[in-house]
Amino acid sequence: MTDWSMPNVFTADVERAVAFYRDHLGFTVSYHVADEGQGADGDRLEHAVLHRGDSRLALSTPRAVHAAGLEPGTGNTFELLVHCANVDRDISRLRAAGITVLREPYDHPGGHRRAYVAGPDGTWVALVDAG
Repeated sequence: MTDWSMPNVFTADVERAVAFYRDHLGFTVSYHVADEGQGADGDRLEHAVLHRGDSRLALSTPRAVHAAGLEPGTGNTFELLVHCANVDRDISRLRAAGITVLREPYDHPGGHRRAYVAGPDGTWVALVDAG
């Protein structure tokens, strides 16, 4: 095995998910694959890899695993933690942008501030004070 790993989040709409993580959480697109002939402009994103600092996040439609005979599970089986400088300020910014806040900022038993927002397709995104 190599010394790194990356979560892959299945989503019905990769472009919408990319916009959420890029525009609201500060990720940058590193790589993407389009499915030619799909979508209004001729191409539809099928897969994208984003980065934020040393972190990587993949976003994919479930099409590739369908071809392998697999079906992604439903429900919230994980949360994506995103470190930020000020959870309270960032929750206010995200709410103003129309992002659904699942849990207002609170003092986590681990000694930090934390809040939750809903990502595309209902993915739980935990904002955690980096300090």
